[in-house]
Amino acid sequence: NPLRTLKNRDLHDSVKLNKRTAEITVELNKERLVCALGINHLKIDASYIKARGESVQDYLAEFISKYRILTSCDGKTYKEVKSGTILVFGDEVILDFESTIAKYLKFEVISTVGYESDFPKYMNSTVRLAEISVYD
Repeated sequence: NPLRTLKNRDLHDSVKLNKRTAEITVELNKERLVCALGINHLKIDASYIKARGESVQDYLAEFISKYRILTSCDGKTYKEVKSGTILVFGDEVILDFESTIAKYLKFEVISTVGYESDFPKYMNSTVRLAEISVYD
């Protein structure tokens, strides 16, 4: 279950979603007023990454670039509340939107940094994500 891993608070431990695009639905226990999603890709620690035999560029290529956020009260009909491109990758990125009542939030990854780079080596980079937070 990726969401359990995404909530583990260890930002060195990310989830590779094994595809270039992804859709993650967060179900809240009840309808709530929500106004943002927080996204943590992965704590960038060059020595840790190199110790695993990988390059920092390979990790960065797997970070989310373009995204959409949708909300729903019933889990069937969704309304887009935000879309864009993530340009900062150091700490948690707060993707705020107009406050709305929702029980479900859908986070759609449209493309990765690698895909957007146009470098053939990274065109099919899979999505890597460490944590998602919901803000009200």
